Amino acid sequence: MVSIQARSLIQVIAHYLLIALFALLFVDLAIDIGSTVPMLALSGATVGLFLLAAIVTVTSDSGHNQSHQSLTQWTWIGRSRWEQLSIVGLIAIGTILRVYALGAQSLWFDEAITVNAAMAVLENGRPVFPSGYTYWRAFPHTLAVSASMAVFGTSEWAARLPSVLFGGGSILVTYWLGREASGPRIGLLAAGLLTFATWEIAWSRQARMYQLFQLLYGLAIILVLRGDTQEILSVRRLGALVAVTSLAAATHPIGYILLPVTVTYLSVMAVVERRLTLRTAGSVIGVVVVLTILFELVGPGITGALEAVTTTEVDYWGTYVSWGADEFHAFFYLATVGAAITVYTGARRAGFLYALAVVPPALVLSFGTQLFATRYLYFALPFFFIWATIAVVHVGTQVSDLWSSVPISGISTQQVGSVVSLFLICGLLLSGGFTVVPQQEYQLGINAPQPEFAGAYQYVNENKASDDAVMAGWTAPGLYYAGEVDYWIAHDLTGTGSTYTVDGRERYSGAEPIRSAEELTAALNESGETWVVLDRVTYLRQSKRTQQILSTELRVAHRTSGVVVYTTRDQ
Repeated sequence: MVSIQARSLIQVIAHYLLIALFALLFVDLAIDIGSTVPMLALSGATVGLFLLAAIVTVTSDSGHNQSHQSLTQWTWIGRSRWEQLSIVGLIAIGTILRVYALGAQSLWFDEAITVNAAMAVLENGRPVFPSGYTYWRAFPHTLAVSASMAVFGTSEWAARLPSVLFGGGSILVTYWLGREASGPRIGLLAAGLLTFATWEIAWSRQARMYQLFQLLYGLAIILVLRGDTQEILSVRRLGALVAVTSLAAATHPIGYILLPVTVTYLSVMAVVERRLTLRTAGSVIGVVVVLTILFELVGPGITGALEAVTTTEVDYWGTYVSWGADEFHAFFYLATVGAAITVYTGARRAGFLYALAVVPPALVLSFGTQLFATRYLYFALPFFFIWATIAVVHVGTQVSDLWSSVPISGISTQQVGSVVSLFLICGLLLSGGFTVVPQQEYQLGINAPQPEFAGAYQYVNENKASDDAVMAGWTAPGLYYAGEVDYWIAHDLTGTGSTYTVDGRERYSGAEPIRSAEELTAALNESGETWVVLDRVTYLRQSKRTQQILSTELRVAHRTSGVVVYTTRDQ
């Protein structure tokens, strides 16, 4: 047994380290000390001490019952009028931030793939491209985009509108997740951070599946958290969990990890809470069987996912960590500490499940996914802000406890804690990454460039003859804006070495691939007048000889933001 003095010492050191971390983060706002002070090591040490304190501290029965009571009295909307008004207000503000000038930016390559697939659904009943390739990836999201365009017409605005609505739903789901972890104050503060986070706003304005997946993933975790192991065979509860989890897996491959997350959580909780019965085991097995069958139907399935992960040898862990620290600054370090504090404060169920929901996928993305893409971590942002908020509020609570020893008339301990928490969050917001002003354009981050294809193809459409050939580095925007692309200036789209062709034709447009300078010269000689549309990324991926042909044998006819239009036509 660990003595009371030892437990107290661990707790005191953990809290002093947390205060030191806060102080350094605030100093970093004024003076850049991130390069000299090991913030990551300090936050890691703080995490370790809080976890150690949670392990050696005997959790009182009253603390456990309080956590369980919060779960059993769970409701979909806030318990009080101020909670309801607050969350509705956040959703309304978040929707305004996301819908403002929604159609201003051009579709970029990935968006154009989704929009072309959605248009194909409206025209042919299935997402088939001119190459004959059927694009089943993220089909639930494709259907949502199709429905929006069926109602509002074919436009960038209509294609992006579903993501805006899903973004509003994610604000509500973040509130639910935060409330279940540590009460309504955490839920509202975390939902507020999600509402105004620039990266969140940017991706919830894209005609891609990431916002829908974030919503479904968070909702699935809520349903798992609500799934009492003795009642998991409830038809309604099991049906909702299976439906949401299957939709998440059909929307993005990361969703497959919900199966082991669900099984691990329910099994461990059954053992820890001494409810491991034949019925419980049968419930878990039933979930495994049903989800496994559905996963095989909606995509590559468990076997395909395991094969993809186990055959890939990469190490992006340090890259993702560096990106997280640069993108979210103080909130990144606080989130790591907040995950440990969640367990330390007695929220065993939520703390364990949320960690399962984030850490294993992050490991898979770091060591088992060939392409590095920050957007793959987008699903975890609600948990990230919940943890950061828990860390901030925990400090506010400690300050309020000190205040209680020297009270001032008229100011309650709870009011002090709330004021301190809000002050800390507002101060940390100065580190960047948040906005309260609607913007016309947002940057999506690294490896998601947004060239102005709309203006480039508008120029091409206005000047080319009907029999002129069109060549493109990114073919999907050309198919959307020009109606067709004759040649694909080939390059490795994702860095994975895939050829992305079907029967010798480029997958997304049916264009003929051009893979060398010699093939480019031959295509130019055969095609007569030609228009070539390249952005900076596709240009830099070409050989020196191909770049030389473009600069010497063609002329630059037009430029837009990030895009150059070449032509063989004389002025």
